[in-house]
Amino acid sequence: RQLFLMESIDKIIARIRTDYPGYVNLMSSSGLISLSEVQEIISEEGYFVSYASGDKHYYLIYADNESRGLIRIDEEKVEIEQKIDHLLDQFKTDLSLQTNSDFQDFIATSGFLYHMLIKPVADKIESKKLLILPEGKLGYLPFDVLVTDESLVFNRIDYRNLPYLIHQHPISYCYSATLHFSERELKQNGNGKLIAFAPDYSGFKSIKLNENDTIFLSELPFAKVESEKVLNIFKGKMAAGSDATKSNFLNLAAEYSYLHLAMHTIINDDKPLYSRLIFQQQEDSLDAYSIGTYELFGLDLKASLVVLSACNTGTGKYREGEGIMSLTRGFIHAGVPSIVMTNWEVHDQTGSWMMERFYDYLDDGMSKDVALQQ
Repeated sequence: RQLFLMESIDKIIARIRTDYPGYVNLMSSSGLISLSEVQEIISEEGYFVSYASGDKHYYLIYADNESRGLIRIDEEKVEIEQKIDHLLDQFKTDLSLQTNSDFQDFIATSGFLYHMLIKPVADKIESKKLLILPEGKLGYLPFDVLVTDESLVFNRIDYRNLPYLIHQHPISYCYSATLHFSERELKQNGNGKLIAFAPDYSGFKSIKLNENDTIFLSELPFAKVESEKVLNIFKGKMAAGSDATKSNFLNLAAEYSYLHLAMHTIINDDKPLYSRLIFQQQEDSLDAYSIGTYELFGLDLKASLVVLSACNTGTGKYREGEGIMSLTRGFIHAGVPSIVMTNWEVHDQTGSWMMERFYDYLDDGMSKDVALQQ
């Protein structure tokens, strides 16, 4: 029996090597980028901030063209992670039910995390673009919303006018410095056009995930409108309604430089490789109209940007050494250097408005991180 299992494993490994050579090369590569190499590659306006997890503390690793170093975060990991959990829980609450006490609690929690995680290099990052490589629970934290002054006191709830970190710096994230700074960033050779997928969920049947879980998807009336507006800015193709199928995505996506996906997702935190993008429903089988993260790993895309205009596309389960296993991870392995995603639920109309602004700024010549900051 042991011999049979070993032979089976060998066959699976051989199949992976044959069908997914890019993944094999990526996983077997031993050439990790050094901090000095990061200094040579990073742009003059860029600032690299990475975190490493020790037994009791996090460590901050920083680098730009002129300096590099390592700082131990004073507060213990357990306290920082408790604060992150508390902040994420605050994002899930109904704003209409919040009190001023809740608002001040948000300022205090967010400000504490800023003080611990960014303040140690605050004097070095003035006017810089931040590239953040988080580790562990930090991978769930949107650094953009960290408040840079936790001592503020407001007489009323006013989230709009808080001094968020994103107001001071364009911010982007990466899973791996080696992957981010590798030459694959420069090898995207799509057709220079955009393709937008916007399924019609109006007649959508329920999705039965298992005996206990059934999902009902709401309509996204602004998804098509959003995609049309995007295509007024970027030349390309619309795949809406009955054209927004899984088969069309698999047949067409590799041609395009920009992929805009205005659709629902199903996030599976227990089995993150089975998180899915939901296309137009044509058959009863979930596999027939959805693409799982594991399927994205096998694609060879030429896009320089994928926009996941859906709810919670950036969430996933943390795996030691793997970062947050989300749908975005699948696109990274498929060869896409830049992915725009969401960390929480987005109102359909608001998301549509934000996407139109984002593409307008890109068309004006802004970089992706600056366009998002705006």
